[in-house]
Amino acid sequence: VLQKMGMSFGKMMFERGILHADPMPGNILFDPKDTSIVILDYGQVKHLEPGLLKLFAHLVVALHARNSKRIHECMARIGIETERAEEFAKKQNKLALAKTTPTSSASSSS
Repeated sequence: VLQKMGMSFGKMMFERGILHADPMPGNILFDPKDTSIVILDYGQVKHLEPGLLKLFAHLVVALHARNSKRIHECMARIGIETERAEEFAKKQNKLALAKTTPTSSASSSS
């Protein structure tokens, strides 16, 4: 179901250039018999220009890669401002390094 919803919203955005800005559970109907999905409430819909669509595509790739620096860059180019975004990116990079760098106690326990 989740994969089908992702494909539906992805096709709507990247093939038709339409962004549905309110994809909450109350705006989605699902029929378990034939797994069809109906998207409701087009009150918050925006048609995206090709350049902006390309930026959103880059953002999706950056999100998938968990590249916080690239996420910040894409968001800034789209026009989304975040508080302390650079601090967040640094924190994420430190966390990523912490997961792959052995601690001193682990390396000295030989």
